Parts: sequence; structure tokens; C-alpha cells
Amino acid sequence: MKQAADLTEDEAVILAWFADFLGEDCDDNGIKSLSAYLDHCRVKLQKGMTAGESILAHYRNPLGYDIDRAAMDLRTWPPIAARILELQSAEAERRTAAESRGRANRRKRRAMNGHAQAGYPI
Repeated sequence: MKQAADLTEDEAVILAWFADFLGEDCDDNGIKSLSAYLDHCRVKLQKGMTAGESILAHYRNPLGYDIDRAAMDLRTWPPIAARILELQSAEAERRTAAESRGRANRRKRRAMNGHAQAGYPI
């Protein structure tokens, strides 16, 4: 296995995503989490290779590494996919509230303009 300093940017990105599952302590929970993520990504640990080499081999293509595929695997990981939906829902609610405030303000301005044009004091 290459040393960290010898990794390409793509290799470092891919391996960092997997390393994040281990956590800082590399405890049993981290190992279980990484194992589940490897299963999700359908990465097969290959005999005679380190886990990192197996992960990189999984994403290697003739042009280098398939970062889009690795990103899609991360994006479709159920906890991350759920968080993405949660954030998208919150953003949609925020936009809906802003649009409602905008409509109310436009109605108020129109009403005030109508009063002013009719000669009524505002």
C-alpha cells in the first residue's frame, strides 16, 4: 500500500470517505460501520491486498478512479441519504415561507398604493 504522501488526490478522497467510517478511535462501532459501508458499496476485500488497496481497486477504471461512483455510493448510504432529504425538506419549507412573506408584502404594498392613488391617507 502506498504511503499517504504518495496517494493521488482521487485516491486520498476515496480512502478518506472510507476512513471517516472508522472514526478517530477505530473501535468496534467504527469497524462495524465501515464493514456495513463496504457492503453497501459492494467492495470485496481481496486476498493479498490491504483494505485500502481493495477499495481503490473497486473504483479504478481505465482513466483513473471513478469519483462519481464513489460519491454516489456515499450519497446513497441510508444515513446520508436521509440527511440529504431532511436538508432538502428544510430548504423547501424555508423557500415556501419566504414566498408566502413575499406575497403578503406585495398584497400590502398594492393595498397601500391603491389607498394612496385614491387620495386616502396612508
